[in-house]
Amino acid sequence: MNKKDNNKRIAKNTVLLYCRQLISLGLSLYTSRLVLKILGETDFGIYATVGGITAFLSVIITSMSASSQRFLSFNLGKGDIKGVINVFSTSNQIHVFLALIILILGETVGLWFVNNHLNIESTRLHVAIIVYQISLLNCIFAIISALIIANECMGAFALFSIGDTILKFIGVILLPFISIDYLIGYALIICVVQLFSRLTMWWFCAVKFPNIKYCHKYYPSLFKQMFGIAGWNSLNSIATTCYLQGSVITLNIFFGPIINAAYSVAMQAYSGLRQFCSSFQSASAPQIVKYYAVEENDALFRLLGFVCKISFFLLFFLTLPFVLTANNILSFWLENVPPYASIFFIWMIISAYFDIFSYPLDIAAQASGNMAKYSCITSTLTILILPVTYQLYCIKFPPETILCVAVIIGLVNCLVRIKILSSLIGLCFKTFTLNIICRCILTAAISSIIPILSKLYLPTISFRILIIIGITILSTSIGIWFFGLEQSEQNYIS
Repeated sequence: MNKKDNNKRIAKNTVLLYCRQLISLGLSLYTSRLVLKILGETDFGIYATVGGITAFLSVIITSMSASSQRFLSFNLGKGDIKGVINVFSTSNQIHVFLALIILILGETVGLWFVNNHLNIESTRLHVAIIVYQISLLNCIFAIISALIIANECMGAFALFSIGDTILKFIGVILLPFISIDYLIGYALIICVVQLFSRLTMWWFCAVKFPNIKYCHKYYPSLFKQMFGIAGWNSLNSIATTCYLQGSVITLNIFFGPIINAAYSVAMQAYSGLRQFCSSFQSASAPQIVKYYAVEENDALFRLLGFVCKISFFLLFFLTLPFVLTANNILSFWLENVPPYASIFFIWMIISAYFDIFSYPLDIAAQASGNMAKYSCITSTLTILILPVTYQLYCIKFPPETILCVAVIIGLVNCLVRIKILSSLIGLCFKTFTLNIICRCILTAAISSIIPILSKLYLPTISFRILIIIGITILSTSIGIWFFGLEQSEQNYIS
């Protein structure tokens, strides 16, 4: 494989995805502000809670999409077009099967849970059930964007995402003019927009990849392999979804919809920042699998370390100003900031500093095809966040406790991932931990000293927040460049 061309492709795709994320982030944050204002804190919290249940049900399809991307990238790396067609056809068959399972579970277990266990006022319960049905319909209309990502058509992927965000923004603007319950109307808008986006992506794949068409054949061995990796991969996805959506439900049970609204606001703000780093990771994921497919281990390890390090530094650079000025930022974004929103936001960012390493490491594990041990251990650690937090809530710990627990378990899980990969693909645990993880943490600590001191001791003057943000950007830039990056990485970036 031509490493120079691959690096250029990764850089180009990263720029495209960053442009997409910049536009989407701006519109999404403003859209969230409008939604919170139109729906109110209670209905906003209800939507987040009900949507969490359907998101949990759809995690199986999300895992299948990741499995599909792995097999598509693997065969593309080897130049096996017939294998790509077989994978594409088999993945569609599996998706139909999984959609039926989700529909059955959603109309039985999921609906029972909404009716009997959520902390929702009786006057809004019927609306919550309607919103749940709409959200369930939305999640079974799944599409495999894996074909676009595996072929590294990030420009098209970026355009689809931007279009999706713009349509949602337009829908929210029109929401007050719709003569139905606003919460139901909002759920319908999201459903229609996402369905339109998925149909458009299907049309693009048919035009862009005319040689890759669905064939009515059944490949038992391939079905078993893809379903196997999807199954093991779904353990991580289920564990993560249980933590994310389970935290919403747990907060609802102990603290009610107002705290749900605060958590949802913080999650949306955090997700926008987190997705900037995901753009770089998504751009490099196909190359990680392709390097493994052609057994270029040295290139694989270098790319894996580089992706982990740059992802951490990007997240740290973007989020430290927000950590130091969380109250001011959220107050500027929202007219009425729900209580605990800024605390949730800060702790989410801190937990993400360790979680950011998981995606590239997970991709490397998927590339190996041996996911059993990796998925069982890492998913078990992730799911432990909920029972530990539940017990702490029972003895009156504050709402942000769930994120404090996530920080501790996230660090342990990161080290466990690296240790398991040392046996799966030959990655050196000591070298990777010292050169990547420890170096990232040390760089972050050094770069934070001056910004924290400026936050604590800078007097209250005009433009104080802007001065703190400026100092933070300068300090993190210098720290990352001189302490975080090696000479070869500086040359690559410059």
